[in-house]
Amino acid sequence: MASCRAASPKAAIVVAVCIPLILSSSSVGPATAAMFCGDCDIICGASCDGSGVTSACGDKCDGQSPAEACDNCLRVTKRKCLTSCADYCSTHCT
Repeated sequence: MASCRAASPKAAIVVAVCIPLILSSSSVGPATAAMFCGDCDIICGASCDGSGVTSACGDKCDGQSPAEACDNCLRVTKRKCLTSCADYCSTHCT
């Protein structure tokens, strides 16, 4: 997997959307609350299914591009979001 530094600008946008969602998620509570390691998959799954992933692929999912281009973008962007989120969660969980 690519590191965050090697990610595309769109992936950076997704990460910027995912991390605040993780911290503000009702399953986590305030940013000062403990993040439980067993919940990382749930937290990241919910965070990376949101509009941030869809908006990152807006130019490919505009209805004018081929559906395959949109599907591929959504798949890749979600995978990058899940990887970044899981890395963040695992380093900050208890």
